[in-house]
Order: sequence, then structure tokens, then C-alpha cells
Amino acid sequence: MARKTVTVALSADGGDEIFAGYPKYFNALKRIKGLSLPGVSLLANLVPAGGHAISQQNKRSKFKDYFESRDEVKKFDIITQAMTYYETQQLLTLDIKNLRTPFDEGSLLNLSNDTLSKFQATEYKTYMVDDILQKVDRATMCTSLEGREPFLDHRLVEFAATLPTEYKYRNGVGKAILKDIVHQYVPASIMQRPKMGFGVPLSKWLKNELKDTLTDVISESHLKDQQIFKPSQALQIRDAFLSGRQVEDERLQYLFLFQLWYNKWMK
Repeated sequence: MARKTVTVALSADGGDEIFAGYPKYFNALKRIKGLSLPGVSLLANLVPAGGHAISQQNKRSKFKDYFESRDEVKKFDIITQAMTYYETQQLLTLDIKNLRTPFDEGSLLNLSNDTLSKFQATEYKTYMVDDILQKVDRATMCTSLEGREPFLDHRLVEFAATLPTEYKYRNGVGKAILKDIVHQYVPASIMQRPKMGFGVPLSKWLKNELKDTLTDVISESHLKDQQIFKPSQALQIRDAFLSGRQVEDERLQYLFLFQLWYNKWMK
């Protein structure tokens, strides 16, 4: 619709990463603080390991990884990951090598930076470039629309990185300084609305309109022909989701989308 009248459009991507607007940052900070309390590390040996089941997150494996890490960025990765390395290995037919990512480079960040700043620095290299900006670039370029990102002016990014945490996160509110400035120009009724992302109701679709497609691409015969995923484990994820037993459905979504990609491009 925009391309019908303009060839260049402004986008606000980067605001959440630069000024700390994502709830996951603050949820992770709370968990790190809570899990750092004296005696909590002993619980790692008390949480059931889950055997070979991956219908629920392997909490013991996650606890163990968390307490073995001395790096706050790696802890952030462990807390927010959808599937642990152990669970991934259980799902795949071949042994995998755990590749090094920016989440393993937290020790290289400025030691004087606080935890939130380290989260943000890592997100610049991961979520922002691999997800958010990919989405915008593909959506605009496919219609020959040029999307420009004012928040990603390097001078603004560098300035925001020098701000104390309380300028970004204050009294439970993210992007504090940005909201203080924008409230002078944009009515509070617009600025104070609940945060809404660009997610689609994929879980709902997978249980209704896309259910036949789901059971087709994640079927025993298809998985055996493909030889990438262990049928017993993949079917366990699928069936747990369809029966409502699996609360966190990201794993099923990732598996489903990979299968669609594989069928389109690799067959």
C-alpha cells in the first residue's frame, strides 16, 4: 500500500534493542537475580532430568548449563532459548557440533557494562540483524520500496549505549527516555497502548487450518525418508502439541517451518 504513493518509507526498527523495550530483557534480569541467590544452585540436582523425553524443556539440563556458565550473556541465551543443546541432540539423527555464536562472546564485552547493556550488545549482533531487519528488508525490497531506519543511525546507537540503565528501564517501564521525549509530541493515548508485535497465530492455525499440513510434513514415513530427525522424538513434539500437553509450542513451530522449507528447497 505504501509503495503505491512513495518509494521510501521510515521504519522504527531498532528502538527496542537500543532503548531496552523488550520484556524478555527484564524477565531475564529477574531470573538471573533470583537464580543467583545463595543455595539455589543446589536445586539443579533436584529437578527431574526428564529422561529422553523432549515434550517439556529439560529443566535439569538447563539448570546445569546455567550454573556452569560464568558469563551473563551466555546465561541470557540459556534462559531464553527454546530448546537446549541436549534436547536438540535428542531430536537429530546425527551428532551435532555446538557452533560458537555471539552468545559465547560475552566475556569480550566491556566488563564495566551492566548486565542489561550486555544483553543489548548481543542482540545487535543476533536478533536485530538475523530476524528484525531481515523481515523489513525482504518485505520492502520485494515491492521496490526503500525502508530507512532512523533509530539505527550509528551516532544514536553509540549515544544510547552510553546511557545509564535507569534512562532506559525505569519503574518497570522500558524505553523510558524515548517515551519521555516522544510524550512531548505524541498523545499518551497512542504511546501508552499495550505492546503489539508482528506475530501471527501460528499455534492456532496448526491446530485448525494447517493441521493436515502439519501431520503430513511431520509424519513417520516422511521423517524416515528425510533421515534428519528421529521419528519418535519429532512425533512426540507434534502429538504433545496437538493434545495440548505442551505449553511452549515454539519447538513445534520451528520443526514445522523447517519441514516446509526443506520440502520446497531441498527435495
